[in-house]
Amino acid sequence: MTKLLAIGGLILWLLSHGSIVFGETDAAAEYFPLADGNSWTYRVTGTSGTYNETMTVLPGTTIINGVATKVIQYSGGNIDYFTSDINGIQLHRGYAPSTPPITTWTFSPPLVITYGTMSVPEIINSSGIVRLTHETAGTFPLNYTATSETEVREAVSVPAGTYEAVRLRDSTRMYGNIQWDEIDFREWGNTWMVKHIGMIKQTLYDDDGKEEEWVMTSTNVVPNDPILVDLSGTIKTSNGNDICAMVLASGQHMFSCNPWGEFSLTDLPRRSDGTIKRQIYAHGFFPEIDVLTGSSIDEAVVMTRSGACPNYNVPYSPGYFPGSVGKWIDISGSVLLQNNQTPICAMVLASGQHMFSCDGTGSYDLHIPLNSNGQYKLQVYADGFAPTIQRFDEFSTDNTVRMARAIECQAP
Repeated sequence: MTKLLAIGGLILWLLSHGSIVFGETDAAAEYFPLADGNSWTYRVTGTSGTYNETMTVLPGTTIINGVATKVIQYSGGNIDYFTSDINGIQLHRGYAPSTPPITTWTFSPPLVITYGTMSVPEIINSSGIVRLTHETAGTFPLNYTATSETEVREAVSVPAGTYEAVRLRDSTRMYGNIQWDEIDFREWGNTWMVKHIGMIKQTLYDDDGKEEEWVMTSTNVVPNDPILVDLSGTIKTSNGNDICAMVLASGQHMFSCNPWGEFSLTDLPRRSDGTIKRQIYAHGFFPEIDVLTGSSIDEAVVMTRSGACPNYNVPYSPGYFPGSVGKWIDISGSVLLQNNQTPICAMVLASGQHMFSCDGTGSYDLHIPLNSNGQYKLQVYADGFAPTIQRFDEFSTDNTVRMARAIECQAP
């Protein structure tokens, strides 16, 4: 788990296999389990090609500036020194022996990644001195500033599986003077962390033009909550007809469309309060969101039709572009209340990809494929609001979605 890839690595952070509610707080150390022998293997793709990298927590501790730190060694040879405890997740030192000249950098005070209690959203700023030691030139004090922003929770798929993760954005700058040469270096990126598991994905960039993506392919870390939950059943209308819907719980999701109406999610980890939050979304129906205390097997879940609701969105007639079938595009926008600028925390779904607009601004951004008509269907659902379904083409990628409250809708 590194922060300074260009001179020895990039900070790897870790995310919760449990469902994290917007605004909920968690012990940050649970996102970075530093038990002896824990290891994570990643497929790394970037400007240096594609390769595998494994990081492993070594036994024992190393004292740095009076603090007992855990040693994380990379298969490529680099080493980082971290603490993950009631004071949060902090980087104390990095060591890069794999590419001469050997360099060591020690942060004073340590670089803060998270506080002891982590919440979504949250911004952390830290600064201090980083002492860079060059094997032949000596030791030089540089300044550092760092920002770590816990942004949003979202479902993320990597080769090791699909998880509900917290996305963090970080940026670090080191600057100063080394033998009369001015140094000013910056790196930044996004990290997806899973509670009790670790970092599952990371993208990173630096001023030297380096770009890399890390995705977890395997780990020996097992969540320490042995009580997992199974959910299954059938989703129906009030008159007993089966419904094709999206079912989401603890970072896992599926569609009840094959067979029609049936769903089954297994081995779901609980949230920190011991519950499971099950969310069901379907076209033409109000969301069905339930907090469960344990497994629910063969349950008949009845959804309520939304009826006729006010439409606050500007009409759009998508074009027909069959030649664009399968083309991947980026879409973005905001989810807002009625005709004002009040943001809404909602589930945004398009072409099988989804995320939550729960960063406090109502923003969303997705990378999606176009359908056989060269179009995409944008579906937005939020508890207490009428669902909003719209169709667009590749020439309408920035869309503000305006939602009506459920109480505005007429009964079907």
